[in-house]
Amino acid sequence: MVKSSDVRLAALFKLIPFCVFSIFMLAFYSSGLIHRFPHAFSVDNQERVYLMYAEGGYCATEYGVIKVLPKFDEANTIAISDDNLLYYAQNDEITVYDIDQSDPAMGNLKEIDRYTTADKDAFFENRRLRNGDEQNGVAYTYSQNMFSYQITRTADGETSLFYRMPTLDVIWNLLVMLYTPLMILSILRAILYHARALIAEQNKVVD
Repeated sequence: MVKSSDVRLAALFKLIPFCVFSIFMLAFYSSGLIHRFPHAFSVDNQERVYLMYAEGGYCATEYGVIKVLPKFDEANTIAISDDNLLYYAQNDEITVYDIDQSDPAMGNLKEIDRYTTADKDAFFENRRLRNGDEQNGVAYTYSQNMFSYQITRTADGETSLFYRMPTLDVIWNLLVMLYTPLMILSILRAILYHARALIAEQNKVVD
């Protein structure tokens, strides 16, 4: 006769594929190489795009997406002025970086000033994702759907694709969206197996 403990153990084994998937997801997330959707962006005079994620600020370069700003626990946003100064707003504290004296491709931004302000600066309000970004007369607009996002560039009345969510990030986004349904299906599969095994065991005892 099959013991109920063996049935429970076999049911738990049904969760192994999902556990492996969870470890895989955790490893990729911890790497810092993949992201979902940014909550702020801006573009510098060299037409490099800066993206603000929960993990920090990143600059998209020819070498890939490089981290240039530290993670901050509270609300934050970024903006770049026409003279190529990057303003990193962390609640009421604003840190200023001079991009022209920096090397974003190597993950380095030179801090030149830091100050606090009690009121939100309209400079940042106008550069939220819903409004896009404007740099030296060129407008950059962010758009997003369920799976991806893109940034378009509009100059002299012509609009073109400027930046698109990296393929690896799109795949990561899909995996994150699948995580909860897969977890529910895995648990239901284990419960169903456990229930069927117990019913089969009871039927054997009755016979």
